[in-house]
Amino acid sequence: GVNPSFITQNELARELGVPVSRITAAIESGIVTPAGRAGNHKHSAIVFDRADLERIASAIRVSGQARATAPCTRPHTCRNA
Repeated sequence: GVNPSFITQNELARELGVPVSRITAAIESGIVTPAGRAGNHKHSAIVFDRADLERIASAIRVSGQARATAPCTRPHTCRNA
């Protein structure tokens, strides 16, 4: 009896093609807000509303791009920051 309007964090990661850790980081930094949990205890799977999927996807992609450019591997590109 899984509610089809909800998607777990793992399913979301698979659908977006990103690591689960990326979603976890997005939740912790407040970029995305889960719909809740599949159960009532703190280890229940985090679930998202499928209606929010597009918004979540774009938020995670944007945060991923921001994070990808954050480490200064090429100092000359960051000097004006």
